[in-house]
Amino acid sequence: MIAPSVSFAAGNSAWDCKLADDGETWDCSTSTKSIKKEQPTPNVISKQKKNTTVVISTKKPVTGAATSPARRVRLTTKQPLKQLAKTSTTSASIKDPGNWNCAANANGAWDCSQTQVTILAKSEPKKSAKWDCTTNNLGSWDCNQSSEPSSNQVITSSVNEPTVINNHEISDMLLTQMVAQLSTDPWSTCGAPQIRQQTVSTSAKQVRNNASTDIQADYAELLDQNIAFFSGDVTISRADQQLTADQVTYKNADGFVDASGDVFYQEKGFALHSRQAQLQLNENTGQFNSNHFILEDSHARGTTQTTHIVNKDITRSTRATYSTCKPGETDWQLKAKTLELNNITGRGTARDVWVEFFDIPFLYTPYISFPIDDRRQSGWLAPTFGSSDTTGADFSIPYYWNIAENYDATFTPRIMSNRGFMLGSEFRYLSKISTGQISAEIIEDTDLSKTRGSFSFQDSTRFSKRLTSLVDLNYLSDDDYIDDFGNSLSAASSRYIKSEAELNYRADNWNLLTKIDNYDSIDRNISSSTRPHRRLPQVLFNLRPTDIFGYGKLDMRNEFTYFDHSSRTKGKRLDVHPGISFPFHTPGSFI
Repeated sequence: MIAPSVSFAAGNSAWDCKLADDGETWDCSTSTKSIKKEQPTPNVISKQKKNTTVVISTKKPVTGAATSPARRVRLTTKQPLKQLAKTSTTSASIKDPGNWNCAANANGAWDCSQTQVTILAKSEPKKSAKWDCTTNNLGSWDCNQSSEPSSNQVITSSVNEPTVINNHEISDMLLTQMVAQLSTDPWSTCGAPQIRQQTVSTSAKQVRNNASTDIQADYAELLDQNIAFFSGDVTISRADQQLTADQVTYKNADGFVDASGDVFYQEKGFALHSRQAQLQLNENTGQFNSNHFILEDSHARGTTQTTHIVNKDITRSTRATYSTCKPGETDWQLKAKTLELNNITGRGTARDVWVEFFDIPFLYTPYISFPIDDRRQSGWLAPTFGSSDTTGADFSIPYYWNIAENYDATFTPRIMSNRGFMLGSEFRYLSKISTGQISAEIIEDTDLSKTRGSFSFQDSTRFSKRLTSLVDLNYLSDDDYIDDFGNSLSAASSRYIKSEAELNYRADNWNLLTKIDNYDSIDRNISSSTRPHRRLPQVLFNLRPTDIFGYGKLDMRNEFTYFDHSSRTKGKRLDVHPGISFPFHTPGSFI
């Protein structure tokens, strides 16, 4: 029998039921006549952390309405138990203690629903059974628990031992379910993001330590004042944290959670599915076994054998995989013996790592460090591979140096089997008045036995709101440099390389521009005589229309250019275009 406020007691099985005022509903409570021992004081969970509130409820079905289970992330398959044989006695399905409303159905059996849960009750944690109730000589109800569980119960297989998940189809299926639980799809980078159902509690904006803990489950059992067992579709929510599982043991004193059976844990920016999990909610720590995880901000996913949440910013895992590819499209992934993700530094580190492309091991490294967010950080960038008749086998791997917030540099060692070793560099800067970059390459060409290289400098400066400058300088050691080492189709098809610089002043009604430029041929089929003239310099003075004499307009467009060439005619050009206008108009005409 289930007491109204305590746990199941063997042998105490009498119920008192009274017909309610509506003439249809029965109010059933335990009979004090058949209780064989003194009723203990209702247990209340009292040893709670300061400012922590635990709200526990059971999921109550609506009489006569089909109930659908909450959407869950599941790897295991539920198997129905044997159908419970029908009996001639009246019965009621009892899940938890409290107040019950019972009504006779068309078959003469009792349909009972719980009206209020006053405290957790002790019941069988692994199965839920039906109750057979009959009236005794005293007019009260004698209820006995059936030996078999009800037909609507299920058994969920679970594996407690950590296992490594290698089946791509199962992993992709599970990750697809996990993505559906997120508010947005991390891999929907093209177009508007797909808005998903929000699964995090509305209390996610609260500080975790001050937020209440809400537990919902189909079945509940209070083992003592601080330990409770839940089964069925269990959901635990606190602030931005949410956990769902098939079975959960909860210790209220320290916020300890032991969960098993398709455990799905989610917090802001992080989601994880596990076979088994242990969490310390008050300390923001936990241990998960046989896992799939998703990092929303990094558009990344992976699997681990074990994952240890050190705190809310650091996780450590063993036998891990990591990829930024969309589920079902694993073009590449890292496989590591150990993996650490640190949200404080914004980096992940892995040891004993294999890099795989389309499931083929391609590169091994004993240690690797990589970014997990958009912060700029020093480190090696993705390598490039190639081959051509000119360079032979070609390999380069850039190193990025984050010097400061407004300065950085990239160094690119490049090895070519037919040409030798090249070192490339790029320096970028940003100041209050200017932005620009300097790039250079140098190689001791083993094929031609000479030093070759390139240099470029770009700068844009705003000295004031009126005075600005622009510089774009480019240099190549020889005409064939782009053909031999260029990796840009547009650069390789160019016939000239241009350099220019200009200084521009803008007044209210006029502006003065001084400019120089130069063209170098990079096509050996073009003679130097066909190269464009250099402008050394070009000066432009423009006057916007200005009022004169009260009703006239004065404007001017002037240009002076000195043209220079190494093998063709040099010359100067002065072009002056002044303009004065006096508009005359009458109501019927104008000039």
